[in-house]
Amino acid sequence: MLVFIIAFVAMASMNSFAQEQSCDYSVNVIIPGNEFEAANFTWKIKATKIEGTHSKITGNAKIQDYEGKIIKSYKPWTSEQIFGQKTSGEYTPNLKPGSYELIAEIEVDCNDANKANNKDSQKITIKDSTNKIENQGKSSAKNPINEQNKITAQPINEDDESKTIYLNVKSKNNSGQKQSNTINNKATIYESSTEKAKNLILVVLLVLSVLLNIVLIWKR
Repeated sequence: MLVFIIAFVAMASMNSFAQEQSCDYSVNVIIPGNEFEAANFTWKIKATKIEGTHSKITGNAKIQDYEGKIIKSYKPWTSEQIFGQKTSGEYTPNLKPGSYELIAEIEVDCNDANKANNKDSQKITIKDSTNKIENQGKSSAKNPINEQNKITAQPINEDDESKTIYLNVKSKNNSGQKQSNTINNKATIYESSTEKAKNLILVVLLVLSVLLNIVLIWKR
C-alpha cells in the first residue's frame, strides 16, 4: 500500500512538471506586400509566445524559387532566450525578377502544444524593371526635342556696282552638339542708276568721237 502511494505521488509530480513545461510559440513572415522592385524588397520574421513557459528558441528561414531551389538561407536565432516575442533583423536579398516563396520555421525547448504554427510561408513576385527602363528609352528616342533653327540675314559688301547678301543658317541638335552650316549665296540684285547713266554717256561719247573723226577726215 505504501509503495502504491509513493508511485501515485511520483506520477502526479511528473505530470505537474510536464504541464508546467508546456508552451505554444508561433512564427510569422513579415512583408509589406506581394509584389516588389528588386531594390525595394525587404523582409523579416517574428516569433511570439502565445502561452506557457519561457524557452530558448532556434529560428531558420529561407527563400526558394518556383522550382523549390533554395536561393538564400538565414539563421536569425540559435538557442536564444525568448520571453514574449523576438524579431529578426531586416533582410534585403536583392533578388532577380521572378516568383519566390519565403519560409520561416522555429524550434523551442519547451513542450510546444501546437506545432502547426511553428512554420510560416509567404509567396512574392519580384517585378522586371528592365523592360520599363527600355520602353522609356524608346519613347524618348521617338520624341526628340529639337530647338528652333535660327536664320540670320546679314547684308554686306554694298557699293555702287552691286549688293551681295549672305545667309547664315545655324541649328542645334537635341544631343547638345552644335552644327553650323554657312550658305553663301551671292546674287546681284540690281545695278544702280548711276552705273546705267555712266554706260549711256560712254556710248554717246563713243558715237560722237566716231562722228567727229569722220567729219575731220572728210574735211581733209
